[in-house]
Order: sequence, then C-alpha cells, then structure tokens
Amino acid sequence: METEAAENCVFCPSGKINPSTTGSSSASICSDCQAGEDASNGSTECANCVAGKYGPAAGLGCFDCGRGKFISTEGATSETQCSLCPIGKSSPATGLPSSCESCQSGRYAPAEGYAQCAICDPGTVCEEEATEMQSCGAGYFSGAGAGTFKEKSLVRGRLQSFGSAISVASEKFEKVQPIIKIVFAYFQVVNGLGFLFGIKFPPIYSRVTSFIGGIVSLDFISFLPLGCMAPADFYSSLLAYTALPLVLSACLIGYYVSLSKKTDEKSVSTRNKIFETFLTITFVLLPSVSIKVFSTFACHDFDDGSRYLIVDYSIDCNASTHSLYWLYSGLMVLLYPIGIPFMYWYLLWKRRHLLSCDHRMKEMEMSEDRALESALKEREANEEKHKTLKALSFLYGSYEPKYWWFEVFETLRKLVLTGFLVFVAPGTAAQVLFSLVMCIGAMRVYSVNKPFVDDFSDKFSEVAQWQLFFTLLAALAMKVNLDNENLQDKRYFDILLTLLQFVPALVLTIMNLLEAREATSQEIVGHKDNDIGGEGKEYEGLELGEVEIPVTTASTRRTFTNVVSTREVTL
Repeated sequence: METEAAENCVFCPSGKINPSTTGSSSASICSDCQAGEDASNGSTECANCVAGKYGPAAGLGCFDCGRGKFISTEGATSETQCSLCPIGKSSPATGLPSSCESCQSGRYAPAEGYAQCAICDPGTVCEEEATEMQSCGAGYFSGAGAGTFKEKSLVRGRLQSFGSAISVASEKFEKVQPIIKIVFAYFQVVNGLGFLFGIKFPPIYSRVTSFIGGIVSLDFISFLPLGCMAPADFYSSLLAYTALPLVLSACLIGYYVSLSKKTDEKSVSTRNKIFETFLTITFVLLPSVSIKVFSTFACHDFDDGSRYLIVDYSIDCNASTHSLYWLYSGLMVLLYPIGIPFMYWYLLWKRRHLLSCDHRMKEMEMSEDRALESALKEREANEEKHKTLKALSFLYGSYEPKYWWFEVFETLRKLVLTGFLVFVAPGTAAQVLFSLVMCIGAMRVYSVNKPFVDDFSDKFSEVAQWQLFFTLLAALAMKVNLDNENLQDKRYFDILLTLLQFVPALVLTIMNLLEAREATSQEIVGHKDNDIGGEGKEYEGLELGEVEIPVTTASTRRTFTNVVSTREVTL
C-alpha cells in the first residue's frame, strides 16, 4: 500500500516545495520559493536560479534569459539582470549561462543584443567577431558571407611555399622521424583540448599551443580564402577540411598508379616516396579532421527543445540542412577516423612476416641486443628484396620489428584523446578524467613495451606522455576551478603551463649532452683491450692508438673499441 500511495503522489508545482509535511492531500501545503529561487521535482529545499535564468517573483520558478542576452550569475531576480550580447557577438539560444558567442568569420553584429550574427553582403568582408562590414579593395573579390579577402597570386605563392617546405623537410625527415612524430602527436592532441573540454586556457599558453599546433597540423586550410568563395560558417570549413585532403590524396594515388607498370629502380623509388607522402598526410591531418567531423554530431539541447551546434551556435541542429551534413559527416567518419587506422593495419598485417622477422623467436635463442640487431638486418634485407616494402617505412621504420603494428595503436590513442572525446560527457570534469585515464593507460603501454628501435626515442616518448598527463591535470584543475585564485597566481599558472610545453626540448638537449659526455669519457679511458659493452664489430689494419666509436643500428647502443695493434680485434 505504501508503494501504491507513493506512485499516486504528485510533485509540488515549479517554484514551490513541501519541506517536511507528510500525508499532504492538497497543493496548498506547498510553500513558495523566494524570488531568484526554484525547486526541482520532489525537492525539499529551494536553490538559486542557475546562470542563464532569473526568478522574477516568489513561487514562479526560473525563466530563461531571452535570445541575444546572457547572465553569468546565479540567483538573478529580474530580467533586467540579463545582459545584452555585446557588439560582434550573439546568442541564438535562450538561457545562455556565460558570455555570448563571437560572430564567426563572414558574419557581423553591429549592435548589442543580436540573437544571430548577420551574414556579410557580397563585395564585403567580415573578420571573426566583426562589428561592421568592410568593402573589398581593388584587386580583391568576395561572395556573401566572406571572412577574408585575398589576392589570388598571394594564395598561389603561399601554396608554393608550402610545397617547397614539405619537399625540403622530407629529405631530412627519416633521420629524426621518431622524435618529430612524438612532438607532432603531442601537439596534435594538446591543440584541441580547449575546444574539446570547453575550457579557456590562459592567454600565453593558448597563443603558444595554437601557433605550434597550427604548424604540426599543417593547417593549409587557413591559408585559403574560403570566405571569398562561399559563406564562411562551420559547414564550409567542414567541406574544406574533409574534401581537399581527399582531392590531394587522389592526385597522389593517381600518380602512384600511373607508375605501377614501370619496374626500373627510379620508378620504384618514386612510387615509394609518393606513398610515403600520402601516409605522412594522413598522419598529420587525421586528428584535426576527426575533431572537425565529430563536431558535426555535438549539439547543445536547450529547455525549449531547440538544438544548436556547439562549435557554431548559428547552426540549428533541427534544420534539414544539418541532417544532410550529418549524413556527410557519417561518411567522413568511415573514411577518416575508421578508414585510416584500418588502412594502416591492413597494409602492415599483410606484410607482417617481412616486418616482424621472427624477432620474438630470436629473443628466445639469443640476447635481447643480438636478437634486435639480427631482426633489423633481416628487415633491411627484406626491404632490398621487396622494393615496395620501403613505401611503408613511415609506419614501421621507427619501431622494433616485433612492434610492426605499433603505429596503429598510436593512431588510435590520438583519436581517443581528440575526436572521440566529443562524445564523452562533453564540457564536464568527467570528460577530463576520462582523458587522464586514457593517458595513463597509454603511458603504461609505452613504458612496458619500449617499442622504438632507438632507446632515446623510448625515453623521449615517455617524457612526452608525462607532459601530456600534467597538461590534462592542469585542464582538470581549471575545470573544477582550482585555479580560481588572484590575478598574480593565475599568471604564475599560465607561465608554468607554458614552460611545461617545452620540457621535451629541454630533455632532448640534456640527454644529448650527457651522451656526448659519456662518449668522450669512454674514449679517454679506453686504453686497454677490454669489452666495454655492445655488440662490437671486426676491424683490421688500424694503426696503433686509433679509437673507433661506431654506432650500432640496434637502438643507438654505442660500442667503443680501442685498437692497440694492427691485429684483428673482435668484441
């Protein structure tokens, strides 16, 4: 009977509570909350109206501030406390709890209280957070909603410079590839944290990471005058970020296929470089493109049933246009965050026997160092025998043969810490905690396996993982307002967080200096015919007192040999 009675009970109306009386049979027992307060269903205590709402009188509950307005304080008692959005900003939804959204590039708000930023007229341009339209000058053009205007020759010159930079970088990339990939991966993840967590990082840190993040992401899209060709909103950038890499990849693959019938050494080498370039593009662009694609599915639901895109509040998620882009983004998910890791796995798995070289079996038969050196030599022999295998060196070249698959894991790690986070309790501390757990798990995988051929790269990657952990920890502190101190303390926090981003560079310098010092010390004390370590090699015909310091291919473990006579010395 008690359960049945409970099911027939009803809550007090909104804005009213029944704090203690039981067995009530009338709503008259419910007492009013004060102005600026409300009570949820079944509450026994009143609570202040949350930010974005106000309570005009006792017992009425809370109401949303209208469109074009916002209020960041709690417990507001009048609509007059709702502030108008400043010029250059707008609020398309009601009940906005914080400052209004800046007008996107290609839109403007010339007065306060705009519910939605207006689209710029043809022949004009509007930068981000614009308050007025600017006319295009002589030699320039723009369509409706233009965010920038640029001379066509300037765009061409930038693209040519971009191509030249890539060409020069590719020549030197192989030697320092592991370190560069670790640095790129770190900033690819960090650069999107502010957007993913809904956090406004300190100013110095934001400028530094945005600058470096733009470089490591090769954000060539920002060089293109998209606003002069189409309305500059989220949809246009989505199309650019997803379609242009596909066009570039199609050109590369087409050129690759055109050379497939030629078997001469030069053609094979060219094909390998083309495919390596294609893989490099997928590596660099995947995190940023994935965030852009996944953002299409992230909408903010409001109490009145309206839904707006979180990254662009001018876009109505209930509109039919958004449904079309929702389908388009679903296709891009199959091509990018799902398709690229699957492609990596398939290409490597198909050639796993040529890449693994029975490395684990060799470790059971000989020492770890000898097994690694033997497996690396066998892999090099396979590259000579199967010329096209070298085309995949971007995926496996940095790792020990037994970890031929590790680039797939690294790609999935970046996806989990970038685009996938859009779906994990967006904007909450739980989202940051989830990323911390994923970071710790990945750190454990790296520390246990030590997958890189180069021992230094193993150490450097571990430092980068710790650096990411502390950056995420700082994000969590900001999310729960642990940094809510005075201005001076916030400046210190900003400086420390910025300096943290340069820890790997400092570690790299210190470790190189220590290795150089160790090598010099070994050379000085190596005056006797003894085994100092490493695998060693055979040397003949060397004069008395000569010192050879070869670097073995197996993980930069250095072997120092002092030759005291012209006889053959084997370590």
